[in-house]
Amino acid sequence: MSTDGTGGPDGAATTRIGDPVGTEYLLGLREALSDLPPAEVEEIVEDARGHLADLSDELGPGFDRAAVRERLGTPEAYAAELRAAAGYPAPQAPPDAPARAGRGSRWPRSSAPPA
Repeated sequence: MSTDGTGGPDGAATTRIGDPVGTEYLLGLREALSDLPPAEVEEIVEDARGHLADLSDELGPGFDRAAVRERLGTPEAYAAELRAAAGYPAPQAPPDAPARAGRGSRWPRSSAPPA
């Protein structure tokens, strides 16, 4: 990951994620926050992009899906934490939508065998 000096729309430096782990994580985060106002989602995703860049710098070659999951949790879990910190309620599932507990995420809840 790197920060380029070109800047975003507001002139601030933009962190570019050039790895599939970070890109996939941010896509999952964006999906988990899709019910929020678009401007809020963009702000949260940009903050998370910075956290991922810091984590990548800290872990170096150890930056992988397992390391991100260990530090931040799944994108859905991280989104729930960020949502709560920003004062937004948990997302409401449409009444006719089936429960998706643990399904649909590319980030498995746990790879450990049951105890």
